[in-house]
Amino acid sequence: MVIWKMLLVFQICQIADAIEPELIIYIMGDDIGPADLGFRLNAPSPSTFKIRTPNLDQLRGESALYPNVIGATVCGPSRASFLTGRAQTYSDWRGNPDTTKNYPVPYTLPQAFVEMGWNTILSGKFGFGDCSTNQSVEKFGFNRSLYYATHVDAHYPFPNKLYQDCKQITFANNRGTNRAKCLSGKCTSANDLFLDYTLQQIETCIKQQQRCAIFHMPIYTHVGKYSGSNKAYYPVNSYEGYPSGWGPDFRGYAAMLTKFDRHIGSIMQTVEKLGKRNATLTFVFGDNGMECIYKNGVERCNLNPFASNNGLKGRKRSMYQGGIMTPLIANWPGSISSNHSSSYPWALHDLALTSLEIIGASPSITNKFVVPASITEGTPLSVAKVLLRGDNFTPSRKLLFSENCEYGEPSCTYAVFNTSNWRKSIPKLVCNKARCVAELYEVNSDPGEVNNLATLPESQPQIAQLSQYRLANRLLIGL
Repeated sequence: MVIWKMLLVFQICQIADAIEPELIIYIMGDDIGPADLGFRLNAPSPSTFKIRTPNLDQLRGESALYPNVIGATVCGPSRASFLTGRAQTYSDWRGNPDTTKNYPVPYTLPQAFVEMGWNTILSGKFGFGDCSTNQSVEKFGFNRSLYYATHVDAHYPFPNKLYQDCKQITFANNRGTNRAKCLSGKCTSANDLFLDYTLQQIETCIKQQQRCAIFHMPIYTHVGKYSGSNKAYYPVNSYEGYPSGWGPDFRGYAAMLTKFDRHIGSIMQTVEKLGKRNATLTFVFGDNGMECIYKNGVERCNLNPFASNNGLKGRKRSMYQGGIMTPLIANWPGSISSNHSSSYPWALHDLALTSLEIIGASPSITNKFVVPASITEGTPLSVAKVLLRGDNFTPSRKLLFSENCEYGEPSCTYAVFNTSNWRKSIPKLVCNKARCVAELYEVNSDPGEVNNLATLPESQPQIAQLSQYRLANRLLIGL
């Protein structure tokens, strides 16, 4: 391993014309489609099935939008890249976490915050393990937390157990839950608990004048269960007024998003009420593309009346744009321009260095994020100046990678983006199944990935080059 590239050492510096925030809030949705954040990038809003997201609509008008942010195909790798600042090409977590692996936790964004005197709070889906493992919330650097310990635990929106600061909390009333019971208000919702905990922590941070980084990661709109084999798709404790004619699954999906929207509104209103809106930097984003929509308990991948994929190809577990793109909202009144959009392509693993540059971290902190010596392309960088100055500043990066190897090295799927001339063209090499024949798309002009260019003779040098870049800039699983 080598210390972070010298380019980034020079790049990570305090931005002279911006004050530091006192509070940073990361709001990460779960399995939310690119169009589900209340605004449409490519596809028109459907007239019959419209989801109400008034708080997100308002926040969007007050914020900057970054539509070309890349995550992973499933939850675990996105969370790992976000929290560790590591690209998936050399992360230990390139599939949903297996808590039996007990990978050692590298230096993380929460650890860096703590080293700089900040408090770090986790509220929501963690998924890497409980406190008996090497992958605990404490090892990741959180000093206050309420969370699902494992990925499987988070399949239950009305949980039998959660953890608070490593102590298990049980919910006897959630044993034997079902749709009727929860709709009658007799179930305890994890998402409601996460909101209450986040609001309490915001109040504590502000009233006690603590600098805090809050990681609010609920499980909207994750497919879940009530309990045991009693499956439900988009289980909720209220349909939020959506019409019965939509059926329980469509109503449940819409209700989850409306509730997510209301919770975001509660967070922003609490910060406003306590007089710290201008001192608060807020990010809203997802982890990966949307899950298949369900109807009458049957998976209907091509049936989504909400146009959640925004005209993009693919969904969760896919390396197409609909599986890995997650539009991101950045809000910081007075420091980030409102109602601004930048199409600069970046990734969730860039949030670590971006956040640290904004709060003035020194190289002694950022140098602790290390990259294997063999990795020279696709490494994380700071996009702080993109956030604060728009497209007037463009970080230098030639390649972006996304990768999923949930079932071991032979199963790996991947996407490779050439971003060196991103304003004009972004060629993308994609392998969407194990041992695939690679496809090639130009996603600037063809975001829906309709025209596969891989069969054209003139595309062969580019395919060979992108394939070579990928092989040269990744580690094998387990190394």
